[in-house]
Amino acid sequence: MKAYIALYWDIHQAKLERAFKNIPGTLLLKNISVIDWGCGQGLASILFNDFIIETYGKNKIKDFTLIEPSRHCLSMATTYLNDCTGDFTVYFISEKEEDIEINDFILEGETIVHLLSNVVDMPEFEGNQLIELIKQKRQKKHLLVCVSPFYPEDGRGKRMDEFGDRLSGFKTIYLFEKHVDDWNENYSCQIRIFSNI
Repeated sequence: MKAYIALYWDIHQAKLERAFKNIPGTLLLKNISVIDWGCGQGLASILFNDFIIETYGKNKIKDFTLIEPSRHCLSMATTYLNDCTGDFTVYFISEKEEDIEINDFILEGETIVHLLSNVVDMPEFEGNQLIELIKQKRQKKHLLVCVSPFYPEDGRGKRMDEFGDRLSGFKTIYLFEKHVDDWNENYSCQIRIFSNI
């Protein structure tokens, strides 16, 4: 796990910071609950927390829910996030996506920010429980920040578009796609930000 952070932290940071900077500020005016789907070691949550503090000067985040089937990764994510600045509560769910119950969530914020970092492109992720949560929490504002490598080919490369098509009542507010051959970076990047606000 430490080797993964050493090798990939800079790439994750660059992609996620690009995504966060392209969220319209008007969508983050209310108190926030964050759900980090497939959080791994919590890199997306850590960077989002830093972004909110740097951008707004105070922490608007009420709670984080970290979802990760690996107990080792979840333990590290919880440790790292608890070391961050902010007055928030950290909840965790150690389940695969299909085993999550909607009543597992405690969401205090008026806006729910769903972080999906290197998740949507994975064949194991269907998105059914996320979509069900949105349906059951219709009164909340939802913002989905999806960041993955960019696979231009069929199959895995179409998963982001297919996922977005399933989000009834949402609009795409930011779209970015670069294959490794399309720019001067040594990684590919695909970002979608969806909102029902």
